[in-house]
Amino acid sequence: FQVNKSVLAGAVALASLALASATQAQTITNLSSQGWTSPASEDTGGGSGAITTTAPRSGNGSLELGGDRVRVELNDMYAAPNGSNNLGTLSQWTDLSMDYQIALDSTTSISPLAGPALRIDAWVGGTKTEFVWEQNYQPGIFAGVAAIGDWNVTAPGGNFYVAAGASTDVNNNKSLTDWISSGFISGDATVTSINVGLGSGISGGGTHPHEFVDNIRGDGHDFNFEVATGAVPEPSSWALMIVGFAGIGAGLRRSRKASTLAAA
Repeated sequence: FQVNKSVLAGAVALASLALASATQAQTITNLSSQGWTSPASEDTGGGSGAITTTAPRSGNGSLELGGDRVRVELNDMYAAPNGSNNLGTLSQWTDLSMDYQIALDSTTSISPLAGPALRIDAWVGGTKTEFVWEQNYQPGIFAGVAAIGDWNVTAPGGNFYVAAGASTDVNNNKSLTDWISSGFISGDATVTSINVGLGSGISGGGTHPHEFVDNIRGDGHDFNFEVATGAVPEPSSWALMIVGFAGIGAGLRRSRKASTLAAA
């Protein structure tokens, strides 16, 4: 029998798209060798950051954070832009967001719903400005936040405050897009680092923050933290693959039927 080439080509394309989509997310299994690190200089008071299976998110793991102060960074948050310490422009990262969960045993010196901080460092000339996202600076503060032990998905375009590098507007909260459009910083500012962590501002007094982060998204990236195992496609990828393979099967059945009728 003859296979309808156009049907087969389309079905194969769907299956190929599904396989490709499984690789679009950047799976991080080793902080020390994939651009991410938890520098000892930033981890104080027993702070630590590691990829574990304690609270799996989009796979078998997530980034586990605990202690008084901890940072997990992509690139060096203190280094000026150079060939490797360059993630593009600030205007490319205005959709920065993440998933996070507060552990059931987490305690903080402020609200128990205070989540981790997500930071982005941008340079203009020799000056760095660090923008910080925290849940307690969002509209409604903790309204609509998931219960402790459940995952939160932060929305792109959330509010950031300025933590370093500026003498004015430090306490204002704006989206990264609004910071750019206000003229405070150029959209062409060079982004050198993305980092996430817990700050000493939510610890102290014998408290022990304990939280998880996964799927840090921005500029077309999706950093998914997993414990290394055999690669397993995401459910959405499986769905596309099934559609693709079903299309191949349908094409073969139609071609077989057409061949049978022709022979008759």
